[in-house]
Amino acid sequence: MKLGMNMLLWSTDVSGREYDATFAMLKDVGFDGVEIPLFDREVDKYAELGERLDDLGLERVAVGARFGDESPISDDPAVRAEAVAAARANLDSAAALGATLICGPLAAPLGVFSGAPPTAEEKARSVAYLQEIAPYAEERGVTLALEYLNRFEMYLTNTAADLAALVREVDHPRVRMMYDTYHAHIEEKSPRDALQACKDVLVHVARLGERPLDAGHGAGRLGDDLHRPRRDRLRRLGRDRGVRRLAARARRRGEDLASHVRERGAARPRRRRVHPQWARVLS
Repeated sequence: MKLGMNMLLWSTDVSGREYDATFAMLKDVGFDGVEIPLFDREVDKYAELGERLDDLGLERVAVGARFGDESPISDDPAVRAEAVAAARANLDSAAALGATLICGPLAAPLGVFSGAPPTAEEKARSVAYLQEIAPYAEERGVTLALEYLNRFEMYLTNTAADLAALVREVDHPRVRMMYDTYHAHIEEKSPRDALQACKDVLVHVARLGERPLDAGHGAGRLGDDLHRPRRDRLRRLGRDRGVRRLAARARRRGEDLASHVRERGAARPRRRRVHPQWARVLS
């Protein structure tokens, strides 16, 4: 199992030299890698960052998201074309960074809601968009690890089974999915069943050691008592090698991200708490 830190804890753009000391600190305390946010369409700065991370010996994963003006499930063809352009830019940046995986809510927009359940047409548009960008992902050597979110942040897919079905319909080895325990705590009735439902398309896990503020199906326990059965299941499925511990989706996900999301027309993310063990690491 490898441990990584999501850099959204600091900013939506960590490509500048001012973050070099932070990267060095993370390497020094024992992290294997970092998750780098890609929320723009620049490329060169990520190539430079990749070289600096190589010097530190830090592996990296990229994270991105789709927003309302680049929604893959929009009924407007021009907006869907923007989704494709944004995804291609993300893949270029990830490849320049030296990341072979980009994760996040990339199949549907963050914080955009229709007021109704997802339609067959919306799911078909998401599949078509992913099938269009998959060959480019293959060309760039980057795999997309799609993320499902809880019902308060996205409505296209809210469970592991929902997203796994979408990924299977895309039917391309460069389109896979991730499992985030924060959202699973809210939406899934059973971690074991959720992981079993997506085991054939699962490539990445985000583990957050906290109880969500929402009283979701899986929010009844806190800490290792909740994580132990999931960890055991991951080992049995052979999917424990890319686990990252997410202090990043915690209390200081940051005003920077909240402002960025508001500017893109999406809903503001809820504030989340840092688990005490990570507060000690980060203090």
